[in-house]
Amino acid sequence: MSYRTSTVGLDFTEIVSAFDVDGISRLTGQTSSDFDVSFYRNGAKVISADNISPTWTIAEIDTDTGEYALSLSGGFSVAGHWVISVVISATEDLWRTDVEVVSTSGSDTISGAPF
Repeated sequence: MSYRTSTVGLDFTEIVSAFDVDGISRLTGQTSSDFDVSFYRNGAKVISADNISPTWTIAEIDTDTGEYALSLSGGFSVAGHWVISVVISATEDLWRTDVEVVSTSGSDTISGAPF
């Protein structure tokens, strides 16, 4: 788990480390279909009908590293407290990061506080 900050509209990349069930060996050779990625904003799960779900890809960095780059093209479309949840299918391990997304314009607000 990590905690990051980002700005609305900026590309965003996070590194996901994947380990086999022994917790030591790197899990390599996974493709995007081997990951279940979900997004939450301000505590609510983001669904495609919300029209704010980030466009993402995930791919292994180099080969046999067990390190995967989760990239959000265009980043996050609105400010707020975002949680990215990644389940690695092979092991059912959960990886998570929290991202505080802010707007440079100051026009996005959460509970009356500018972000």
